[in-house]
Amino acid sequence: DKLARSDSSSHNRRARWLRDQRAARRERRVAGLLEREHPQIAALALSQLDGARGSEVLLALSPELRKEVVQRLG
Repeated sequence: DKLARSDSSSHNRRARWLRDQRAARRERRVAGLLEREHPQIAALALSQLDGARGSEVLLALSPELRKEVVQRLG
């Protein structure tokens, strides 16, 4: 029984890690697309995301674009 719980816990950790890696890759891909847009368009797109995902995408932007986007979101 203890071994089964350990295997289940290990599986859950791996599944969570994989899910987090996929989310990070998706957020970097969105940031890459937004890098080619005007800061106002990037701000509009970010405003449509939920807070956690939007903040991750924002952090993945270049510092210059991030500054412009934050000014427009404020």
